[in-house]
Formats: sequence, C-alpha cells, structure tokens
Amino acid sequence: KEIFLQHPDLVEKVTDIGLNTVSQSIMKNPEGGPPIRGCSALITWLLTNEESCLSTLTAYPQLLAKITSVGLNSAIENGRFKGANALICLSQVKNSPVILDHNQELIEKITKAGLNSITVNGMSALYHLASPGRKILQRNPQLVAKISEKALNSILEGEGICNGESALFHMVSTVDGRDLLRDNPQLLAKITEKGLNTVLTKPPYEGQSALTCLISEKDGCAILRDNPELVAKITKEGIKNALRYSNNKTISLFARYQTGKELLKNYAGLYPKQTINFTIPDTISAALTKAVESEEIELDMDIITLNPIVNPVKILRSNQHYEYESIYWWLLQSKTNPTTNIKVYESDEDPDEYLEKDTSKANDILQKIVHWLYKSLDWMASLDKTKELERFFAQPKIIKGLTLTHWKAVVDKKVTQKVVDAPTESRVGPNTPSKQEQYSYR
Repeated sequence: KEIFLQHPDLVEKVTDIGLNTVSQSIMKNPEGGPPIRGCSALITWLLTNEESCLSTLTAYPQLLAKITSVGLNSAIENGRFKGANALICLSQVKNSPVILDHNQELIEKITKAGLNSITVNGMSALYHLASPGRKILQRNPQLVAKISEKALNSILEGEGICNGESALFHMVSTVDGRDLLRDNPQLLAKITEKGLNTVLTKPPYEGQSALTCLISEKDGCAILRDNPELVAKITKEGIKNALRYSNNKTISLFARYQTGKELLKNYAGLYPKQTINFTIPDTISAALTKAVESEEIELDMDIITLNPIVNPVKILRSNQHYEYESIYWWLLQSKTNPTTNIKVYESDEDPDEYLEKDTSKANDILQKIVHWLYKSLDWMASLDKTKELERFFAQPKIIKGLTLTHWKAVVDKKVTQKVVDAPTESRVGPNTPSKQEQYSYR
C-alpha cells in the first residue's frame, strides 16, 4: 500500500493478467506451513494483508475494475486456506459497503463456483452475503439461482463466536431472508436436515437453530405450514430443542398439519390417547356423513370438521360435544373453546386434562353406527379390501357389535316366522316363544 501511495504510477502498470492469473504451481506459504496451490496476486495480497489490500482497492477504483471473474472466484486448492477466494474476502460485512454492495460490475462477475466455494472451517461468500442487513441477494436473483445446497447448509466450525452458524441460519433470522426463501421454492428444496436442525452453542445465538428462527416468527411459521416436505426434515433433536426454545409456538404450529402431528406424537407425547369408540376409514366416513345428511341415521355433527361425531367428548364445564381427535388438535393450536372462543387453558399442557368423554353418548353412537353398518354390508363388501378397512373391521367393538346385531336379526326373523306359520287361534299361547327361548336365541 505504501509503495503504491508513494508511486501512484505503479497502479497504472498493474495489468488484468498480473493481478488475476492463478498459478498452477506450488507456492511457498506466506504464513509458513505447507506450500499452497491456486494463488493469484490478488488472493495472496488479501490473505497476507487484507486491510492493506482493501484500502488500496478503495483508493484506486481503476485497480478494482481490473479484477476479473477468474481472479474473483478462483479458490486455493489445498492447505489451511483451501476453498478461500477473493470473493469471500470482498463479501465480508466489514468490507461490503464499499467493495461489493455498490459495485454491480463486480457482482456480475460472481460465478456459481465462487459463490459456493467453502473454506476448511465452513465459510463461504454466500455466508457473508446472506448475513443480516444485506440486500445483494434480494437485488440479484441471478445469484440466488446459483446457490448450492452444500453452501446454503454449510456449518461454520471452530472456536469463534460464529461456530454453528450457516448461510441458512442468516437467511431465516431476517424478514428479507425469509422472504427470499418463500419466493424461491427451489431454494427451500435445498435445505437439509443438518442445516435446519443444527443448534448454535455460542452467544449471542446460543440454543437457536434455523428451525427455531422459523418457528419464532409468523412468516417463518407460514413457510413451514406451506411446505410439509420441509417439516419432514425436522429431526428428533431438532424438535426437542425447538420445544425448549419456543414451546408455545412450536406446538401450535405443528398441530396444524399431519407431519407436525406425527412429530408431536413421536417426540413430545402429544396426541389423542383416549380410547372411546373407534376411528372410521375415510371411505366409510364419507358414506356415514351422507347417511346423516339424508337422515338415514341420526348423529350429531362435529362443528370443527363437519363430520359425524363418533368419539364424543366435552370440554370440562361445558355441554357441547366434539369429535375427540378434532377438538384435541384444535386445543393444541389455539387453547380456546371453538364454540365460545374463550381460553380453555394458558400453560403448555396436554388437552386431555381438559376433556372428558361421554360414555353414555358413546355407547348410543356405537349402537347406531353398528346398526347402520349391518344394513350397509352389501355395499361395504364391494369396497376394495385395503389394510385400513381390514383394521377397521378387526376392531373388537365392530366385531362384537355386528355379531350381536346379526343374531338379533336372526332371532327376530325366527320369532316372526313362528307367529306367521302358527294357526290363527294359536298365535298367542303355547306356540309363542317363551322369554327363555328368546334369551337362548340371543
């Protein structure tokens, strides 16, 4: 730098080739250690005295203009500087306001390889460009298209305060970054399990992860809600940490869709655990709903799902019946009574503590459904024999209910036949089946 200041004519003698040519031969390591390969004058200058190089480039825009795409993006091939390139140095937050953010010509020279080149400790230019407050990615969709899965999820390793951070973590921690992910489905698809679930261990982000950042914000929750394939990448440790970090929002969000419900069941023990009647397969449920609508069978409808109530429960100190599973997940989502909109509970508790099953009504519903099933056996026999249907008809309550209904029908038919076949004068008297006979038939 001093030499250039004292002899400004030297700046004019620096050529594109001289500044950017990458040596394919092994060079002596300027900081000692093993020789390195893949250096240029530019990257060597940046690595040995970054502050001097940056201030010189700032002082002499004509020198900055001589940086080529090769010089900007080429990375060192080996040693402890492996993966480092000029772009990583120029994209750091402390340097970007002058060097990169306001130099569109330089941005246009960024290649996919240069943007995603990763150093031995997990650093990349993408990591810096995705950091809070940056607008380069938002203003340059062509750069977003170049982001690789590896660079997006690469975790910084080492003893520094950035340990555990990633470009993904930076993105999801800001509104602009979350907007970028929401508007670019191809970028969301590149998020990996590791990138989503890795927990930071150093202040100021200790205990956080990309997942907790998404859950903690309304727009982040929307991203998870609208992308179940992303939720499927949440690991056991990831959700446990999310529950510790943001319990209310985590439970409320995951209770809204099937993949989240499975996570809550497997890792938090939150799922409908009471046994009341039975779960009805979709094909039979749809037919049952039509039967209720046509008044073929009389059942109450659940106000949440608008399906017939099969497993009736009530919220404590209320009279409204709900389908057990639907009200369970409703309470996990909102903690409110769907009829009155009044809070049922405040803390993070299992909804089962606020629900009571109505055994009498459950038995009445069971009898009605079994009777309807018995009348619909011909139709059900025509259905495809799926495992779901097999499990349904294998349930003890269904087997027992259909068996009793069948024998009742047999008894009624025999009694009726005896009465019809008997002489008119004998229909009442010795030929009428006794109560004992009817009981034995049953």
